[in-house]
Amino acid sequence: MKISCPHCQGNIEVGEEWFGLEANCPHCGETLLVPPAAPGHPSHSSGTNDETAPAGFAVPAEEPPPDSSSRKAWKKVADGVSQASGLEKLEGFDVSALFSKVFSKHSPEEIEERLTVGTRETTPRLQDIEVGWPTPWIFCRVFAMSLAGAIGLYWAIGQFQNPFLIPGWIFIGCFGIPFATLLFFFESNILRNVSYYRVQTVLILGGVLSLIFSLFLFDQSFLDEWIGAIAAGPIEESGKLLAVVYFTRNWSKDHWTLNGLLFGAAVGTGFSAFESAGYVFVVFASGEEFDAETMMVLRAFLSPFTHTVWTAATAAALWRVKGKSKFKIAMLVDPRFLRVFVIIVILHSLWNSPLFIPPLGEMVGYFALRLAFGIVGWIIVFLFIQAGLKEIQVAQAQLRNEPHVPPR
Repeated sequence: MKISCPHCQGNIEVGEEWFGLEANCPHCGETLLVPPAAPGHPSHSSGTNDETAPAGFAVPAEEPPPDSSSRKAWKKVADGVSQASGLEKLEGFDVSALFSKVFSKHSPEEIEERLTVGTRETTPRLQDIEVGWPTPWIFCRVFAMSLAGAIGLYWAIGQFQNPFLIPGWIFIGCFGIPFATLLFFFESNILRNVSYYRVQTVLILGGVLSLIFSLFLFDQSFLDEWIGAIAAGPIEESGKLLAVVYFTRNWSKDHWTLNGLLFGAAVGTGFSAFESAGYVFVVFASGEEFDAETMMVLRAFLSPFTHTVWTAATAAALWRVKGKSKFKIAMLVDPRFLRVFVIIVILHSLWNSPLFIPPLGEMVGYFALRLAFGIVGWIIVFLFIQAGLKEIQVAQAQLRNEPHVPPR
């Protein structure tokens, strides 16, 4: 029988002698409870390894490949981010597995089914959810369509010199890639309890309100006059988080960490798209067409590493503290939230700073450092996805009145 480790999500194949007993995962070493054989099913494991497992260990379906130098470096960075954020270390994570279905063939019906979630008929029961790392793929198709649309409109503007095409070019260019990033979070919500309509509501209205909140904080604090562009870190992250809390304050059923991650990503996407469109419009209106094109490309392709990810992380941190309770100001000083929020504010502020990596030159060093900041942000997102998966597993175990075996 094949099972999934609740700690690292690694695949394990166990023999019938382990049914209903505790064992140690061969991948991460943590203790887990092997479920008993299902009634009416043969109590044997299909494709069981013939080798006898050491006492206390289940037999892995496949031996994990030896760690390469790049994997060791990734693990070292991920462990550091985990320690700083106060989240459990990232275990059993594989980027290639996460994106394994991106290039697979999918029918239009599959796309429609994947997007039709969050209704009474399409939200699965908690006990029916198969917990494991998500494998999103729709986001990649939307990214490709947005890129094709932006390139097509840009060509048409140059070919026909028609200014009526410019707003469409700005809209698709500034909105398409951030929205594709948001779909990654939508697909990663394995609970399937938040509809596409609600995500769009939070994106549009939450994005607008987050801009208003941020502008108000800029006006009232004068922080940007004291420390310049890096003031956007604390001000904009606070404004976006306030918008998330406001729009979801009555959605008591959406208390899961993965829900907070999605709502934060929606507000961050709206903020990112509207802000980028404003920047491009101002530069284009000034007559600097080349600068507007450069601004469009840079903000579009850097957007997956900025506001969407930042707000997703801070909202997920708040959701872990809030749980099923109503929001209270005291939650903002809880260390579980505060540690993540401070990291995101620092990432945002450093992103807006003139810092760069000197050996690479000013231009290349500038973007290489932003890429590094972006990777840190995504590691935090993956840590929260892992935390969200474990949260569901604990709830399922409680639902079955089975004790959840905590990590040693």
